[in-house]
Amino acid sequence: MEESVPWISDNGLRLTSRTFHSISLAWDPVDHEGPWVEVQIKKGPDWTTVYKGYRHEYKVDDLVPNAQFHFRMRFNGDNTDNTTWGSVISGATDTLPAYAEDLHRAVQCNAENMVIRILATCK
Repeated sequence: MEESVPWISDNGLRLTSRTFHSISLAWDPVDHEGPWVEVQIKKGPDWTTVYKGYRHEYKVDDLVPNAQFHFRMRFNGDNTDNTTWGSVISGATDTLPAYAEDLHRAVQCNAENMVIRILATCK
């Protein structure tokens, strides 16, 4: 039995990159029942469609920083049979980067540990 990976679904949906406000997804073109796909994100208890179309990648924008999200995909998105959905994958957005204002405040407050932590995030 093949071991599942949380960021690659059984139908090829995978997380390719992330920022603090977006997650990029991709999948391989497959000639199942048709060339188009439907991708959904789980928001609370419900699933919401974020993409329907013919492309092989999609960037989900306007996400909350430092949060986990769940995605699923199915081919030929007009099929309403829930058994056609691939396995759910998880992805998380990055934390917000430290800003100069945060560093300035930490220096003013003599918060040495905070200054070190902020400087460590700079690349």
